[in-house]
Amino acid sequence: MNSVRYYILFKRVLLFQLLNYCQFREENFNLYDKVNPLDLSYIGEEGIISVLPYREQTGRRIVVFKVGKWDPSKTHMDDLFKASVAALEVGILEPRAQILGGVAIFDMEGLSLQHAFNITPAVVSRVFQIMVTSLPMKVHSIHIINESWIFEKIFSMFKPLLGRRYSESLFCHGSNIESLHKHIEPKYLPRIYGGIRPDYGYIEWFLSLGRCPDVVKGIRHILKFKC
Repeated sequence: MNSVRYYILFKRVLLFQLLNYCQFREENFNLYDKVNPLDLSYIGEEGIISVLPYREQTGRRIVVFKVGKWDPSKTHMDDLFKASVAALEVGILEPRAQILGGVAIFDMEGLSLQHAFNITPAVVSRVFQIMVTSLPMKVHSIHIINESWIFEKIFSMFKPLLGRRYSESLFCHGSNIESLHKHIEPKYLPRIYGGIRPDYGYIEWFLSLGRCPDVVKGIRHILKFKC
């Protein structure tokens, strides 16, 4: 009986997310129109966004956002959103991701007042939509590391948007890497976070997806549709 109830609840949540997804696409058409994920590879090369080409212990992908590496004078906020949406949408093509969802790490090292001035309430709202409510894939957990007082000021804008369910999926670790290891085992993390893996970039993940025929077919469809 419990499994039936869970299945019904899962279908309702998925339907709700799909409706939000359609609405988000309509309201943010500029994030999708003629966007080729590979054209945004420079953002990955700068280390701002990366998706690790392997999974953590539960089989979920890990996406890493190094906010401090973002130079607002060089990279427009919309390009960050385009790269994030592209990475997440390509990630959804993996069957395992559709079931398990993913894990996000926000590394706040180097976050400055210049970043804070560019992160407005409207930007915060869009981040919340992308990461939580408007993509048909569950973000299982969000981990914040190396945060400072500047982040605390920015995070105060997020709090009203977070319900209990999402607050329980958000973990702030500060500089305590061992705290992060309680959730993600070190052998599934890059060395910069106390793990054993290289610090892979954006492109390595795309190349690793080439081994999955269904994902390749989906990417080709996306590029054909957007170009």
